[in-house]
Amino acid sequence: MPKRGEVYALVDSFFQEVWNEQNDDAIPKYISPKVIEHGLSGLQPLTLDYSDFIAFRARFLQAFPDAKFTVDNILVEGEVVVVRFHVEATHLGDGMGFPATGRKISFTAMGFGIWRDGKMIEAWNNFDQLGLMRQVGLIE
Repeated sequence: MPKRGEVYALVDSFFQEVWNEQNDDAIPKYISPKVIEHGLSGLQPLTLDYSDFIAFRARFLQAFPDAKFTVDNILVEGEVVVVRFHVEATHLGDGMGFPATGRKISFTAMGFGIWRDGKMIEAWNNFDQLGLMRQVGLIE
């Protein structure tokens, strides 16, 4: 595992290149060819390859094409990296399974990952789904 400061830069670059710049070519730089994902797909973990990750990201970005991810905090303990971040976007598409509203949204999220040899091999993710649903008007 790289040194703590290098991990911070690595994780921040992951969010910048993979999410904010939507750079498919950067994905192998940060993610293992088979990453185990917990939390975003329900209770059972999924093993995702690059194309699965790209498809997941595409669904999110279809709903929120102008999404901007900002890293707020990073904690590192050995191979474990915890990231708290927030997302600001406009709900312009129906990629999340409900019609676009045109509303501005902002939500917080956290990811807990295992990084080995500079790549994410497993991740647990949580985000403020209730806040997001309220902002797009699905619930009051």
